[in-house]
Amino acid sequence: NCSSSPSNVGSKSKAPVGIITFNQWLKLTKKIEAEDHEFDIHNIKQIFLYSKPTIRNIYGGSDHVYYSQGLTFIDFMEALGRLSDCKTYPTKAYLKDILGLKTYAEYRKQLRSGILLNPCPTRKSREWGEIKTVSLSWKLDCLLTDFKQLSRKAGNKAKSSKQN
Repeated sequence: NCSSSPSNVGSKSKAPVGIITFNQWLKLTKKIEAEDHEFDIHNIKQIFLYSKPTIRNIYGGSDHVYYSQGLTFIDFMEALGRLSDCKTYPTKAYLKDILGLKTYAEYRKQLRSGILLNPCPTRKSREWGEIKTVSLSWKLDCLLTDFKQLSRKAGNKAKSSKQN
Protein backbone atom coordinates (compact mmCIF):
# COMPACT_ATOMS: atom_id res chain seq x y z
CA ASN A 1 0.00 0.00 0.00
CA CYS A 2 1.39 3.40 -1.00
CA SER A 3 -0.79 5.39 1.41
CA SER A 4 2.19 6.44 3.53
CA SER A 5 4.32 7.57 0.59
CA PRO A 6 5.38 11.25 0.66
CA SER A 7 3.15 12.12 -2.30
CA ASN A 8 0.07 10.82 -0.45
CA VAL A 9 0.71 12.23 3.03
CA GLY A 10 -2.15 14.35 4.25
CA SER A 11 -4.60 12.77 1.85
CA LYS A 12 -7.85 11.49 3.34
CA SER A 13 -7.90 8.77 0.69
CA LYS A 14 -5.91 5.66 1.54
CA ALA A 15 -5.97 4.47 -2.07
CA PRO A 16 -2.53 3.76 -3.54
CA VAL A 17 -0.81 6.53 -5.48
CA GLY A 18 -1.03 6.14 -9.25
CA ILE A 19 1.99 4.41 -10.67
CA ILE A 20 3.45 4.66 -14.17
CA THR A 21 5.08 1.41 -15.21
CA PHE A 22 8.13 1.05 -17.43
CA ASN A 23 5.94 -0.14 -20.34
CA GLN A 24 3.78 2.98 -20.02
CA TRP A 25 6.94 5.11 -19.94
CA LEU A 26 8.19 3.39 -23.11
CA LYS A 27 4.88 4.03 -24.85
CA LEU A 28 4.97 7.70 -23.84
CA THR A 29 8.55 8.26 -24.99
CA LYS A 30 8.48 6.12 -28.15
CA LYS A 31 7.81 9.01 -30.57
CA ILE A 32 10.29 11.29 -28.81
CA GLU A 33 12.97 8.62 -29.20
CA ALA A 34 12.21 8.17 -32.90
CA GLU A 35 12.55 11.91 -33.65
CA ASP A 36 15.87 12.63 -31.93
CA HIS A 37 18.96 11.44 -33.80
CA GLU A 38 21.03 11.30 -30.58
CA PHE A 39 18.44 9.72 -28.27
CA ASP A 40 17.92 5.99 -27.76
CA ILE A 41 16.36 3.28 -25.60
CA HIS A 42 19.39 3.35 -23.30
CA ASN A 43 18.57 6.96 -22.38
CA ILE A 44 14.93 6.07 -21.75
CA LYS A 45 15.88 3.21 -19.40
CA GLN A 46 18.38 5.37 -17.50
CA ILE A 47 15.87 8.17 -17.06
CA PHE A 48 13.24 5.77 -15.72
CA LEU A 49 15.63 4.05 -13.30
CA TYR A 50 17.22 7.28 -12.02
CA SER A 51 13.77 8.76 -11.34
CA LYS A 52 12.61 5.82 -9.21
CA PRO A 53 13.12 5.87 -5.47
CA THR A 54 15.38 3.18 -4.07
CA ILE A 55 15.02 1.37 -0.77
CA ARG A 56 17.95 -0.24 0.99
CA ASN A 57 17.25 -3.53 2.75
CA ILE A 58 18.46 -2.69 6.28
CA TYR A 59 17.47 -6.07 7.67
CA GLY A 60 19.39 -8.20 5.19
CA GLY A 61 23.01 -9.23 5.66
CA SER A 62 24.08 -7.65 2.38
CA ASP A 63 23.61 -4.27 0.75
CA HIS A 64 20.64 -5.06 -1.44
CA VAL A 65 18.90 -2.14 -3.08
CA TYR A 66 15.29 -2.45 -4.21
CA TYR A 67 13.61 -0.19 -6.73
CA SER A 68 9.97 0.76 -6.48
CA GLN A 69 7.62 -0.80 -9.05
CA GLY A 70 6.96 2.37 -11.04
CA LEU A 71 6.89 6.15 -10.99
CA THR A 72 4.56 8.11 -8.72
CA PHE A 73 3.48 11.58 -9.85
CA ILE A 74 6.52 13.19 -8.20
CA ASP A 75 8.85 10.59 -9.74
CA PHE A 76 7.17 11.20 -13.11
CA MET A 77 7.87 14.95 -12.82
CA GLU A 78 11.51 14.13 -12.14
CA ALA A 79 11.56 11.78 -15.15
CA LEU A 80 10.18 14.56 -17.38
CA GLY A 81 12.94 16.88 -16.17
CA ARG A 82 15.57 14.22 -16.86
CA LEU A 83 14.04 13.50 -20.29
CA SER A 84 14.05 17.14 -21.31
CA ASP A 85 17.63 17.50 -20.09
CA CYS A 86 18.75 14.48 -22.10
CA LYS A 87 17.16 15.53 -25.41
CA THR A 88 18.72 17.80 -27.99
CA TYR A 89 16.86 21.11 -28.07
CA PRO A 90 17.86 24.32 -29.84
CA THR A 91 18.68 27.31 -27.68
CA LYS A 92 16.55 30.44 -27.86
CA ALA A 93 19.52 32.28 -29.38
CA TYR A 94 19.92 29.59 -32.08
CA LEU A 95 16.24 29.89 -33.00
CA LYS A 96 16.25 33.68 -33.09
CA ASP A 97 19.71 34.55 -34.43
CA ILE A 98 20.49 31.63 -36.75
CA LEU A 99 17.06 30.52 -37.96
CA GLY A 100 15.02 33.71 -37.46
CA LEU A 101 12.25 31.87 -35.59
CA LYS A 102 10.39 33.08 -32.51
CA THR A 103 9.23 29.83 -30.90
CA TYR A 104 10.19 26.21 -30.58
CA ALA A 105 6.78 25.25 -32.03
CA GLU A 106 7.70 27.10 -35.26
CA TYR A 107 11.00 25.22 -35.36
CA ARG A 108 9.24 21.84 -34.97
CA LYS A 109 6.70 22.74 -37.65
CA GLN A 110 9.42 23.68 -40.14
CA LEU A 111 11.48 20.61 -39.26
CA ARG A 112 8.51 18.28 -39.83
CA SER A 113 7.45 19.96 -43.07
CA GLY A 114 10.95 19.64 -44.51
CA ILE A 115 11.76 23.37 -44.66
CA LEU A 116 14.61 22.76 -42.21
CA LEU A 117 16.69 19.85 -43.41
CA ASN A 118 18.88 19.38 -40.34
CA PRO A 119 17.94 19.50 -36.67
CA CYS A 120 19.89 21.74 -34.34
CA PRO A 121 23.48 20.72 -33.65
CA THR A 122 24.09 18.54 -30.61
CA ARG A 123 25.60 20.46 -27.71
CA LYS A 124 28.18 18.90 -25.40
CA SER A 125 26.03 20.07 -22.46
CA ARG A 126 23.44 17.44 -23.44
CA GLU A 127 25.64 14.69 -21.96
CA TRP A 128 24.91 13.46 -18.42
CA GLY A 129 28.01 14.81 -16.69
CA GLU A 130 28.50 18.12 -18.50
CA ILE A 131 27.76 21.66 -17.34
CA LYS A 132 24.34 22.70 -18.61
CA THR A 133 24.07 25.66 -20.96
CA VAL A 134 20.31 25.73 -21.55
CA SER A 135 17.82 26.31 -18.74
CA LEU A 136 15.69 23.37 -17.63
CA SER A 137 12.54 25.49 -17.89
CA TRP A 138 13.22 26.07 -21.62
CA LYS A 139 13.89 22.36 -22.17
CA LEU A 140 10.67 21.40 -20.33
CA ASP A 141 8.73 23.91 -22.42
CA CYS A 142 10.15 22.31 -25.58
CA LEU A 143 9.37 18.80 -24.32
CA LEU A 144 5.77 19.71 -23.50
CA THR A 145 5.44 21.29 -26.96
CA ASP A 146 6.65 17.99 -28.44
CA PHE A 147 4.11 16.00 -26.40
CA LYS A 148 1.33 18.40 -27.37
CA GLN A 149 2.12 18.14 -31.08
CA LEU A 150 2.50 14.35 -30.90
CA SER A 151 -0.83 13.95 -29.09
CA ARG A 152 -2.53 16.21 -31.63
CA LYS A 153 -1.02 14.15 -34.44
CA ALA A 154 -2.19 10.89 -32.79
CA GLY A 155 -5.67 12.37 -32.30
CA ASN A 156 -5.89 13.30 -35.97
CA LYS A 157 -4.87 9.77 -36.99
CA ALA A 158 -7.53 8.28 -34.69
CA LYS A 159 -10.22 10.54 -36.17
CA SER A 160 -9.28 9.67 -39.74
CA SER A 161 -9.28 5.90 -39.00
CA LYS A 162 -12.76 6.17 -37.42
CA GLN A 163 -14.08 7.94 -40.52
CA ASN A 164 -12.77 5.17 -42.82
